[in-house]
Amino acid sequence: MPTSPKTRKSPPKLSDLARHVVVPKGVVATSWPAVERKCLELGVRFRSWQPDVGRLILAKRADGKYAATIGGTGLSIPRQVGKTYLVGAIIFALCLLKPNLTVIWTSHRLRTSEETFKKLRAFAKRKRIAPHILKIVLGSGEESIEFRNGSRILFGARERG
Repeated sequence: MPTSPKTRKSPPKLSDLARHVVVPKGVVATSWPAVERKCLELGVRFRSWQPDVGRLILAKRADGKYAATIGGTGLSIPRQVGKTYLVGAIIFALCLLKPNLTVIWTSHRLRTSEETFKKLRAFAKRKRIAPHILKIVLGSGEESIEFRNGSRILFGARERG
C-alpha cells in the first residue's frame, strides 16, 4: 500500500547524518537555490546529504561575501560518496550563472588532478551540459574546460608548482 504524504518519511538532514558540522558564522543567505536550479536544468541530481552541504559551501554573510573564506570548506568524508560530483556540479553551475568566471581546481598530486580532470571532462560531455562548452583543452599542465560564456575551469597540481 503506498504511503500517504503525511506518513512519508522526509530525507535526513545533514546534522542527522554527520558526526560534526560547523556552520560558518554570520550566514544570512546562500547561493545554493540558484545553483541547484541550474543543476536541475542540466539534469544533475543530488544524494540526500549533498544539498545541505551545498547550502553551507555557498553560504553568504550580510555583505554578500561567502562565509567560508580563508581556509574554505572542508569535507572529511569517505571515498566514493560524491564529493567531486557535488563540488564539480556547483562549479559548473556557477560557471554558467556567472559569465567570465575563472575557477582554479588544484590538487596536491598530479595524478589526482588528472583523475579529477577526467571526471569533469566526462561531466562536460553530458547531453545537457555539452552545448554550454566551447572547448576542452588537453595537455600536460594546460588542462581546462572552457564555456561559451567566457567562464573556464583550469586544472593544476601543486606538486608541479
